[in-house]
Amino acid sequence: MSWNTFFLIQKGSQGKQPASFLESLGLPGAQEKESISFHEATSSGLAGQAIAESNGWTILTDPVFFLDLFPDDAISGGGVLLPLPLEQRLLAVSNEHPSYALLLNGVSDTYGFAAYENGECTRAILQAEDTTYIDTGSTSFTNDHWAEDRDPEEMLLELLAEITGIESFDELKFTVCEVPPFGST
Repeated sequence: MSWNTFFLIQKGSQGKQPASFLESLGLPGAQEKESISFHEATSSGLAGQAIAESNGWTILTDPVFFLDLFPDDAISGGGVLLPLPLEQRLLAVSNEHPSYALLLNGVSDTYGFAAYENGECTRAILQAEDTTYIDTGSTSFTNDHWAEDRDPEEMLLELLAEITGIESFDELKFTVCEVPPFGST
């Protein structure tokens, strides 16, 4: 099975209020919809974003990597793994809520990780088709996981579990949110 999703994980229980969490990321006006499983939340058929809270962490999934919410200039405007306005919000909240982005796109063989801590992007890795495009900074998390001889999907899912301390994601319940495009509210 190939994964095609994006995870944004943030320290704290903001996921108990999904619409408020999205607003803190500069995405106001979210409408909360149904509750779904982890497998549904990581499906490429997910319409919107899905948010859960567990073990003191907020977990957001988005199969289209927020690309449907931002104009083209925000996407190509310099963010590491995310549209620039979203990355700027993560940097702003990372003093209080360290945040981590994990990109898994098996269709294009593209994988990435970014750590936002203390107002900085402290680690960023982006690989596509066995070529590394970004590899900056360090964290104790990725240095032990990121190895050329390992499956990147397996590494990133292990990293997700290590950071959050969540042993099984199968029990998580996610709330689906529909978010209006950036700047429309």
